[in-house]
Amino acid sequence: MRPRNHRPRVGTNLRRLRIKAGITQENLARQVGVTTHTIWRLENDPAANPRLQTLRDVAKALGVTIYVLLET
Repeated sequence: MRPRNHRPRVGTNLRRLRIKAGITQENLARQVGVTTHTIWRLENDPAANPRLQTLRDVAKALGVTIYVLLET
């Protein structure tokens, strides 16, 4: 039995929370201090391997905890 991969869920959660907050990828990237491409990869690339600090910064910019961002 293969272990379940929850990584794609982070991208889904990120996109949903970002849109709910009315923030563009560009604005979120600016707030977090990363490139727009980084935000795009977090939302769309299941192989993306972000630093924990980046996830914390994204969660903070969206007004949620990191646990909300990572929940399955």
